[in-house]
Amino acid sequence: MTRLHRALALLAAALAVAAWHSEPQGRVDNISPLDLADRIVRQDVALRVVDVRPRPSFDQFHVPGATQMTLDDLRRQAIPLSAQIVLYADDDDRAMRSAQLLRTRGYVNVVVLREGISAWISRVLEPRLARDATALERAEFDRAAQLSRFFGGLPQSDVARSELPGGAREFARQAIAGMRRRGC
Repeated sequence: MTRLHRALALLAAALAVAAWHSEPQGRVDNISPLDLADRIVRQDVALRVVDVRPRPSFDQFHVPGATQMTLDDLRRQAIPLSAQIVLYADDDDRAMRSAQLLRTRGYVNVVVLREGISAWISRVLEPRLARDATALERAEFDRAAQLSRFFGGLPQSDVARSELPGGAREFARQAIAGMRRRGC
């Protein structure tokens, strides 16, 4: 092989690696906190909820029935291919990376909990309804309140719109602190 052939082969390999890294990641569907809560309540046997946050965060609070796993756990552990896996974290990025890892392992029924644990807390455990809520907001709140009570949450109605959670993460931090004060 001549120097030119070797240089061309190296160039081709470098271009292949660059193209592989620049491909958009496969789209991962997500699930709303209320839809996940419905599936947990219905005791969906195919459902597998996985918390990919660090162990201390999981120990502090997690979605009922969730299993804590690291990326290494997801690489090695056998999960039935037929499982319907819901991943969540503190941020969607970690959950998306975990979903992509599972997809490369051949799992197709993988979704991410939209807005992670923060959304679970603000929309399932402590949903709030503004005084001036629309009919659509009231209907969603009725559903959320029923699920919230199932999970031991505290739905609140007749709240000033200014008291509705703006930032889900900050709201979740405050809600976890409140749960600890209540002894939950």
